[in-house]
Amino acid sequence: MSDSRADAVDVAGRSLPPGLPLSTSLVYALPNAGTGFAFFMVSIFFLKYATDVLAISAVAMGWILLAARLWDAVSDPVMGFLSDRTRTRLGRRRPWMIASALPLGLLIVALWSPPASLGGAALAAWTGVVFLLLYSATTAFLVPYDALGAELTSDYRERTLLFGLRRVTFGVGALAALGGVALLSRDDLATEAGRLAARATAFEVALLAAFLMAGLAIFAAARLRERPDYLERGARHPLRAFGDVWRNRRARILVIVFAVQQLGVTCIILVAPFFIDYVLQAPGQVAAVILAFMLSGTLSIPVWMAAGRRYEKKSLIIVAMVVISLAMLPGLFIGPGDLWIALPAVAIAGFAGGGTDTVFPSLQADVIDFDEHDSGERKEGTYFAVWAFAAKTASGGAGVLVGFALDAAGYVPNQPQTEASVAAIRLLYAGVPLVLWTASILVFRRFELTGAQHREIRSIIDARTSGVV
Repeated sequence: MSDSRADAVDVAGRSLPPGLPLSTSLVYALPNAGTGFAFFMVSIFFLKYATDVLAISAVAMGWILLAARLWDAVSDPVMGFLSDRTRTRLGRRRPWMIASALPLGLLIVALWSPPASLGGAALAAWTGVVFLLLYSATTAFLVPYDALGAELTSDYRERTLLFGLRRVTFGVGALAALGGVALLSRDDLATEAGRLAARATAFEVALLAAFLMAGLAIFAAARLRERPDYLERGARHPLRAFGDVWRNRRARILVIVFAVQQLGVTCIILVAPFFIDYVLQAPGQVAAVILAFMLSGTLSIPVWMAAGRRYEKKSLIIVAMVVISLAMLPGLFIGPGDLWIALPAVAIAGFAGGGTDTVFPSLQADVIDFDEHDSGERKEGTYFAVWAFAAKTASGGAGVLVGFALDAAGYVPNQPQTEASVAAIRLLYAGVPLVLWTASILVFRRFELTGAQHREIRSIIDARTSGVV
């Protein structure tokens, strides 16, 4: 491996191995199963749960999602800098992972199970506050967690394996979350009894999600090790650190592409339950469609990891984005009874999505090394915080777009929809994402980073840090 770890030691003084053990990669990947379970349910079903079960208006939820995402995005840069500058005997990242684990669990339960006595504005306020707190705790966990992944290895190919395994565990958690979605979808939400049953089910599923998130986060933080030589190399000035990210041309392109992609992805995720119920008119099939997407994506990871050993990361990402864009096209034309067309299209999109989810974070970690070459600092937290800021701001914008578009088109929960509302759902599910993904492909073509370039820059960094030059 090219990260010169043979002479490195962990915070306890033990020598780090010359390569990243598979067991370490697996331990690092485990918490993503818990977050995948919890947040996939929130992403794909909470908007519908809030409107159809809790009776919060789509517009109110749009504002709640925007406010939470904007706060989450603002807190990301702060967390990134703090994580880079943290100095403890446990390292820079693991203390934050441990401290955020319990709040994450408690807040996910509070989100899905608000007090039964609340209603109207009070219930909307509860949901908004819990969302803000939940996203704060998520930031405190995910930014250090992402940064730790970039630190575990600096090998160009090995990183693809590491982040590929992390995507697999996320897929496992997301697939498990579909069981929760299926349970919530089985009740007749048009009746009071059905809504009460859905609330009881939501509490049980959220409780399971809380145990998974908190338990796996603490387990991984306890087992992983960090490099002590990074403790004193965090960014010294926050504004200069964030300026370095934007001055890094490769990072700047990734920020733009990531934000545009997330805007499209969030539209699809939020609108998918509405598309299935009111465009395909296949009630009760939400879990089946999402299962096709997630299962295909998870099973594709070994293919993308193998491809990562032979092909450049840029080429793989472009191929994946083109396939996803093409897979969106049927959504513009299919209608009632066309589930047999939607399922293969969704599976193809999931397969390609597994590629972007695997290769993109690996490429992000590579880009950070160019900053180390220029600044001499290790500020993974700052970089991943900026990418998270872009993604979450875009996701919040998508929530507002979806909420207002549904309201403007005349969407009425649990009722037959007008042609205008069906057309709006179709455009939000397929048309808008197709335009956004096409734009991201055009921007990403300007990105330049090859394996040879990365190896050259790593050799310079390793020589400098080992005292050779």
